[in-house]
Amino acid sequence: MFNIDLENIDLSKTFDLIVLGGGPTAIACAIYAARFAMDILVIGKTFGGLIATTHIVENYPAITSISGQGLMDMFREHMQSLNIPYISDEISSIEHANDHFVLHSFFQNFKALTICIATGSERKKLGIPGEEEFVGKGVSYCATCDGPFYKDKVVCVIGGSDSAAKEALFLAQNTKKVYIIYRGEEIRAEPINKKRVYENEKIEIIYKT
Repeated sequence: MFNIDLENIDLSKTFDLIVLGGGPTAIACAIYAARFAMDILVIGKTFGGLIATTHIVENYPAITSISGQGLMDMFREHMQSLNIPYISDEISSIEHANDHFVLHSFFQNFKALTICIATGSERKKLGIPGEEEFVGKGVSYCATCDGPFYKDKVVCVIGGSDSAAKEALFLAQNTKKVYIIYRGEEIRAEPINKKRVYENEKIEIIYKT
């Protein structure tokens, strides 16, 4: 369990605000609330959200280029500077009780006067036979996390978005060959990443599949 600044926090009290989520939106909400001296708690499944698993981030304001992990470290430092507590947990249900809300998780309950839901999005799944069975055994949703396992191997990236292009470019650094399989007629990546994909000799795109 990954936590920030919980040593002196009474989790049984009623917080002014509980923010649900661990990504940039949730963290920004928490920072605004902290600056207004609100008693807050951030609860997230994964600190940093999807951006934490991104190899390179090049479209974040004021930052030319940074790794997802590096950006996550900056999030953490900013939160710590404002003494914003974060707990790694997942809320299963919420109920309204008198003048506050009760949030239930597998481990414990939390109380808050106000809730901000900023849970973001999750990786899309194909929903095809064998996908769930082979997760962690060849099927992955994070090139940054699992890419090293595929060194000198042939891999496929499913999708044609900018995220798919970035994953393919990252994997091409250490794999033998990368196939991008996309159902459309042209990948939808940002022009700069599309150019990088087209110029990379290790990457081949299979369209309409």
